[in-house]
Amino acid sequence: MTDKLTWQRSGNSLQVTNPTPFYMNFQEVKVAGQEVKDATYVAPWWYGELYAAIWCEWRQCELEAH
Repeated sequence: MTDKLTWQRSGNSLQVTNPTPFYMNFQEVKVAGQEVKDATYVAPWWYGELYAAIWCEWRQCELEAH
């Protein structure tokens, strides 16, 4: 079900869209190998900026969400 989430960079924040009717809980979220603090869950039908993150220097970064 987590494959339904979409992730996007917005400045120094992380945007996520949850188009499902379910809460999505995270054990951890990492961007470019750096842990995103306080990334615990997203609510059903949620869209918005979530968490400040450290970004890599390239346009595309690796995202891990468990």
